[in-house]
Parts: sequence; C-alpha cells; structure tokens
Amino acid sequence: MRNFEDLSTNHMLPLVSVILPCYNTENHIESALRSIMQQDYPNLEIIVIDDRSSDSSWEIIQALALEDTRILAVRNEENLRLIKTLNKGIQLSRGQYIARMDADDMSDPARIGKQVAYLEQDRDVDMVATCATYISEKGFSLGRLNFHGCYDAVSAAFVTIFECPFLHPSIVIKGELLRNVGYPDQPATYHIEDYALWMQLIRAGHRLEIIPERLMSYRVSYQGVSQSNSELQFSRGLHMATQYFYDILGIHPNVLWFTILRQGADKIQSLDELVASIHYLEEVANQYISTYSRDEKCSRSIRAWCNERILRVLWLSSVRSKLSASSKLYVVFLLLPKYFFRSFHLGRLKNIYFHFQFMAKRRIFK
Repeated sequence: MRNFEDLSTNHMLPLVSVILPCYNTENHIESALRSIMQQDYPNLEIIVIDDRSSDSSWEIIQALALEDTRILAVRNEENLRLIKTLNKGIQLSRGQYIARMDADDMSDPARIGKQVAYLEQDRDVDMVATCATYISEKGFSLGRLNFHGCYDAVSAAFVTIFECPFLHPSIVIKGELLRNVGYPDQPATYHIEDYALWMQLIRAGHRLEIIPERLMSYRVSYQGVSQSNSELQFSRGLHMATQYFYDILGIHPNVLWFTILRQGADKIQSLDELVASIHYLEEVANQYISTYSRDEKCSRSIRAWCNERILRVLWLSSVRSKLSASSKLYVVFLLLPKYFFRSFHLGRLKNIYFHFQFMAKRRIFK
C-alpha cells in the first residue's frame, strides 16, 4: 500500500477535515485532541465543536486551539446533541476527505495518513474505517475490535445486515459525499445515526471498507450514550436492518430468527428455534454469496464470520436464554464443539479468545 509520503512528494496531499464533537469530556478531550494534532499526516483542519459542555471541556479546547492554528474551535449556542452537531461540523468542513474522531478516544499517529493513502490508491472506495483496541474508562487495554475478517466492501456489506462493522470515530470518507448526504436526523435514527448512514450509502452503491490494523484506542464508557441506550439501539437497529435485509436480498427476513442472530439470545424459547436460526444464517449467507460475491477470499471471509456469529449465539444461548437445563447441556457439549471445529483455524481461535478476554477484563477494569 502507498503511504502518504508518496502523495506529499508529488504535491498531492489532500486536505482532511477532522470533525470532533465534544460534550462534558474534560477528562479525555485533551488526549483525544492531541492525538489528532500529533498525526504524521499534516494537512488537516481540526473542527472541534463543544455542545455546551457544563464542565471545563470548552476551556481545554480553547487552550489547545492557541497551540495549533489548524484547530477551529466552535461552541454551540445551545445543546444540539450529536447528530445536529455532526452535521454542523460537516457543513463547516472544506476537506477533500472528512475524518471522524470522538472526544474520549485516541488515534494512532499514522492513522489518517494510512487511510488517505488507501483512498487515494483506490478511488472507487468511498469510505475506509480501521480496527481498534478497546480501552477502559481509566485507559486499561481490554482487547481488540473489528477483527472479524470482513474488510472488503462486499463482505462488510454482508456483516452490516447483522451488526455495524464500521467503527464510527475511525472513519475517513470522501468529503463531497458526506456533505451531500449528512447524518440522518430523525427520531428513528437517534443513537444509531452512523449505522443508518452506512446502510444508506451501501444501498446507493458506495464502497465502504476497513483497514485491518488497530489504528485507534476506543474507550468503553459505562456512563456513555451507547451503554445507557443499548436496548433502544438494539430495537431501532433491528428495525432498520430488517429493511436493509429486504433491500439487499429481496426477501423479508424471519423476524424471530433474525432477532436471535442479531444477538437476541433472550428471545430463544426452544432448542428448535436456536437450530432453525443457525440454519437460517447459513442459507442467508449462501444467497448473499451467490448474488454478490465472485471472489473466493471474500466468500471465505463471510462464511468464517457466520461461523463465529453462530458460536457467539450458541454461547449466549447457554448462559442467557430461557432454554431448559437439558437443552443448554446439548448446546454446550454437542453444538458448540461442532461449530468450533468446523473449518477450524488459528485466526478463529484468536478471535474467540479476544472476545472472552474482553468480556472478562471489562468487569475488572471498568
């Protein structure tokens, strides 16, 4: 892959607008903003918008703006909340590309340079996200995020049926594209505005991809918006994904099986429902691959992701569902081993290990 120095020597270094919204994050805003100020990629405008914080966030932003002339510090006259603040930043931006950043995360110094080089190398790609390392509120490493193997546009679009594969604060997207569409601002998209936007772009034929490198530290906050609205996010995401499913495959999903596959393990009432949902995922994957994927590597990635999703659903069904004790024993001793050893490879074992490592660490270090 080309790097951004290649672009610089050819006088092709495009302007990147980094949009960083902030609300009451005085403990982390300085480290987040400095991680952008210290990017190896120099041609940035850094648009920091304070949404009427009641703590010292705005004072910290103003002080950092005095250090770096690339920072445009803006304060909303009233609390607009996230979607309107993001759309305000988009309209203020001038860059050929727009990058996102959150006020409690940190970016690797090479992050934006690698993403711009990726987009410049393949002009058909419209947005590129990255993988990340989870960190706790106090900065402890919890594990890795987005190492699911579906990084190209076709396989990532498949994963989007069941979850959001793109880490929102890690994206770099074509500026004109985002200025034209903006984030959807309706009650149905509150708290899932990024997921709704990705589905909209994929349906319109845009290519969204992922760099399989951990180029961010993503903070898991137990008081954050995502955590406090997780049930609302699940229900709204399910509703939007149901329509996306129909648009992509031309059929309406089985709502119960679809809900289970989107990790609604508490909805499982019987072993038959669990087994049926697993077979349903395999059928959906086969139909999607026959329709969209002519690349063997892409098809393998989709099938590997499906197998890992099945393992996760099986595990959750054994600890969180309403299955009988005997059914749970059947899951643990028969179904889990069967899918664990199917197409077994070291990468899958690592993914499973990091998932459970994260679940354990988040309880210890929150």
